[in-house]
This record gives sequence, C-alpha cells and structure tokens, in this order.
Amino acid sequence: MDLTTLAIILVGGLLAGIINTVAGGGSIITLPLLIFAGLPATVANGTNRVAIVFQNVGALASFRRRGLTVGREAWLLLVPSLLGAYAGARLAVDLDEVILRRVIGGVLILMLVPILRRSPPGRADRPVAPPSRPWVWPVYFLIGAYGGFLQVGVGFLYLGLLSGIHRTDLVRANLIKVFYVLVFSLLALGVFAAEGQIAWPQGLVLAAGTAWGGWLGARIAVEKGERWIRVILVIAVVVAAFRLTGLAGLVFGGNS
Repeated sequence: MDLTTLAIILVGGLLAGIINTVAGGGSIITLPLLIFAGLPATVANGTNRVAIVFQNVGALASFRRRGLTVGREAWLLLVPSLLGAYAGARLAVDLDEVILRRVIGGVLILMLVPILRRSPPGRADRPVAPPSRPWVWPVYFLIGAYGGFLQVGVGFLYLGLLSGIHRTDLVRANLIKVFYVLVFSLLALGVFAAEGQIAWPQGLVLAAGTAWGGWLGARIAVEKGERWIRVILVIAVVVAAFRLTGLAGLVFGGNS
C-alpha cells in the first residue's frame, strides 16, 4: 500500500469523522473509499470496523466526561443486538465479493432517505423504556444483524428506534447508540479478524482520520455545517452507489 493511498484514506477518515459528529453516517464514506482504494469488499467491510471501534471509544469517553452513562435497561437490550451482530458478521465473511459490492451499493441508495431528512427536535431526558413489547427483542436482533453484516447507517436505525419507539431524548439516544455500536463492533471485529478479513495498516490510518475528524467536527457550527455536509454526503453516496451497483458499467461500458 503506497503512501498516496494511505493519505487518501486518512483524509477520507477525517471527512467521515466530521460527518459522524455533525450529521451521522460516516461509514457511507469510509466503506466505498476502502473498496476504491483496492481492498476487496469483504476485507473493506472488516477493516472499516477498526475505525468504528476507535471512534466510538472516544465518543463514549466524551459522554462519560459530561456525566452521561448507560443505564441498566440499555444493557438488557444489548443482548439481542449482540446475537444479531454475530450472525450478521458470519454472513458477511462468507458472502460472495460481487454480491457484497451490490449489497453495499444498494444500501447506500437507501441511506439517502435518512440523510436528506432533518432530525426531529429533542425531547425531555428520560431513560430507555424496558422491552415491554414482544417485538422489541427481534427488532434489536435484526438491527444488530445488519450492523454486524454491513454497519453502514446502523446508527440511523438505532436512533429511530430509541427516539421514536422508546421516546428517549436524542442526546441520551445518541449515547446508547454509541454504546451498542461499540460493543457489537468489537464482536464483529473479532469475527473478521479471525477470518483474516482486516487490512490493519489501512484500518489504523482510517481510525486516526476519523478520530481527528471527530475532534474537528465538534467545533463546527451544527446548523451551518450540517447543510454543507449533507450536500457533500449526498454527492458521495450517489457516486459510490452508481459504481458499486454496476450502473456505471452499464451506462459508460467497461467494469464498474
């Protein structure tokens, strides 16, 4: 891996870290970037988890410094997410390379919906309600399975569930989302590492970039920065999805 490619990955990680801080969905940038940098889709999927783990460790520490901690009810709902994450990661390591590229491209297109929609205003602070409805556990299992399988945009799913169903305020919902993503990403990272599907140099460089971007993103004015980042993110998603789904090859000819 040459220095130019590593520099591009570092800059991409920087941009993703800013996006995650201001808007969310940084993996929409990093996963296609790793593929276009020459990694097979399966290895890129595993390598992306290195940056996710580092980034969420920093985010969780930041929440703790501000006096926010995860309650016991969140630990209970972590169980189905972990079970799902293991199943999803196992599926990802065994999936055909071409199919995974198409899946990633299709998911990127779907992620345009939450990217373009503004976040609802926060509610009064309250803990996560315990799983009183039987369908809650399967939903958390499915979100965990998706996160273990691909990761892209899983934070949007957790925030929607925590805020929309559990009626948790967005600050605490973000804390719990970070906690869930960190724990199941550690599990998924172990699965990918055991299968040799992690490129550690690229992963560590990407992690450094996302950490730097997160630090910078915290200093960007949310209202002004979010508008600008949404535009950049939408353009990047459309271009990446166009290539990964094979549409670029159909339109322009040749390989996508």
